[in-house]
Amino acid sequence: PLPFLAQIGVLATGPCRASLKCPPHITVPFHAVFYGGEGWSGAPSPYTAMIELPHGADRSKDTTKKPTTGSVTLGNVGAYRIPPKGQVQVVVKNENKTGIKLFLVPYDLTDMPVGTRTFLRQKSWVVTPDVPSIAQQSGRCLPIVEGEGEGEGKSEEKLRYMIQLNFCCPKEGRVFLYGNVRVVFANRTLDGRERVRSEVVWAEPRWSGWRKGK
Repeated sequence: PLPFLAQIGVLATGPCRASLKCPPHITVPFHAVFYGGEGWSGAPSPYTAMIELPHGADRSKDTTKKPTTGSVTLGNVGAYRIPPKGQVQVVVKNENKTGIKLFLVPYDLTDMPVGTRTFLRQKSWVVTPDVPSIAQQSGRCLPIVEGEGEGEGKSEEKLRYMIQLNFCCPKEGRVFLYGNVRVVFANRTLDGRERVRSEVVWAEPRWSGWRKGK
């Protein structure tokens, strides 16, 4: 496993209390693994990791104090309070604190029922453009032999980036990023021929029951 840092923050894009407009970021050390090296066939895989959110002082039970805007504890898991609607920002840095990947994940949980949880998964594939076959490159029309040249001239997609965020709403008006953040990120930069295709997938069904500590 290799050491990395994750800087996690959020920016509100809807109405909310001032303390949640841009709450303090949290920095979390984590380790990531990849598959490759001696005895491995093919290119090295992207890094994969699970970032555990830190525990903090959970003041949600104390109504005489302002709600915390940093890391908190919900049962036995760490959490980070966020506005109901906004954009989560996760910066992955190497051990020299150099940023190597920025995840920007917009979300809208304004209709999230109390006592529920959900997750959001953002995936990005790298698409390698069509590679002309030998016949196309030579400008000649050659007969195609069945079983030969399959896949030539077609684009290739590989998962390069992924982030999964877990959300819960234990009380009315309180939404948290909680538990852990799962990430996949590349071990190299894109080259000039590659482009990225992304999609966002929510849990299905959208809401499920939440219990403290789960």
